[in-house]
Amino acid sequence: MNSVESHRPLSPIERIWTFMHELSPLHVTAAVRIEGALSPASLAAAARAAVAAYPLLRVRIEARPDGGDPWFDPELPIRTVPVDSSDTAAAHRVTEQEQVWPLDPGRAPLARLVDVVRGAGTADESHVLLLTAAHVISDGRGLMSVLRYIIEAAWRFESEGTEPVVASRVPLPATDDLLPRGSRNPVRAAAVTVTDMVTTAIQRPLRLRIDAQVPLRERRTRFVRRQLSRDQVDLLTAACRERSVTVQGVLLAALAVALGADLDAAAGACLTIGSAVDIREQLVPRVDPDALGFYAATLPIAVKCGPGVDFWTIAGDAAVRLRARLDRRTHLTMFAATRMLTPRGRGRAARMIELVDRNGPINTFVTNIGRVDLPERVGTWTLSEAEFSGGLSCTGRLAVSVTTHGGAMCLNFMYVGGLLSAERVERIAGRTVAALLANSAASR
Repeated sequence: MNSVESHRPLSPIERIWTFMHELSPLHVTAAVRIEGALSPASLAAAARAAVAAYPLLRVRIEARPDGGDPWFDPELPIRTVPVDSSDTAAAHRVTEQEQVWPLDPGRAPLARLVDVVRGAGTADESHVLLLTAAHVISDGRGLMSVLRYIIEAAWRFESEGTEPVVASRVPLPATDDLLPRGSRNPVRAAAVTVTDMVTTAIQRPLRLRIDAQVPLRERRTRFVRRQLSRDQVDLLTAACRERSVTVQGVLLAALAVALGADLDAAAGACLTIGSAVDIREQLVPRVDPDALGFYAATLPIAVKCGPGVDFWTIAGDAAVRLRARLDRRTHLTMFAATRMLTPRGRGRAARMIELVDRNGPINTFVTNIGRVDLPERVGTWTLSEAEFSGGLSCTGRLAVSVTTHGGAMCLNFMYVGGLLSAERVERIAGRTVAALLANSAASR
């Protein structure tokens, strides 16, 4: 196996993600169910191949806040969790554990793999593979690509019995060092920041109220899972085409309606919801769609949530606002502004994080990675229920991670335990899905 080594300082964006991870775990997890026999030896061989192929799986971060030191370590930790065939909640429990148990930034790799096994050695053997990484090295789309790589490498070993010779990909610069030159203009970044502050002051968007205070260092991510079937997704996408509204606009509207009910919003009220956007194609040079790394920018979108407004009007308005901000490349400018505003030291960074936590306009998010490029069959294995979940750490109170695979759509409602109660998030999740289904059916 070949490895490509490099040594560079952390970029400002990487630095702030690392500071947040040190306060409270900031992870992303990709998962998929495999029906069929998968041996521990095949999974271990695939994990070794992935570490050899992806430089960011060989990275550790030095104690210095301004430096990074990639480190070659051929072992991606694998934990096997045998469960009873009747234990349908096992994958949910393990996913929450993966969000809670911190990865050590000072040790490579900043990732780990869990194999939840049912019926090992029987005709009904199945596995749920969960790949977890620190957010500083990955987003949901990139981690799903690595999980596909591991599955395909495991099948090759399972069927052929030999480990592949793997050439490492070339390490890329930090994401914020690849931003187009125009988006890094400090005057433009300041103008966008001030404009957003003024707009927020005028709109006075609602903020998601908390149930109790939880110190930053004690915050841990929990989640509630919901799924739309293939038929339900077909109805939803058909309704979107009929109304000329994007799926992202509909997701923003459904969450806003649910949160409006939760907050007992008055007529004319709105929420600011962060909409995650993939920026791989807009970087210079362009980054491959399957590249591992953090390549997502978040755009704040004002979404109506009060009573008396037609659902499709809310969705269409949200989609138009999002499109307008994308056309102006506001997401790239805001990414650059974060780079400019990030403090170098931990103390100042912690104070900035506390300030944003108290007063920032965004504490809810929607990340939709769309239809993932993951086959439904690999060899004799059947793959299903691909999904990702992103931890919140100190970045917010509620986030919805959306994945579509095999025609079905998984919605994971991530929340900070204690800040919000499980019962409350269950209600929000139920209302969100109900809004999606009711308005899909109403468009027929």
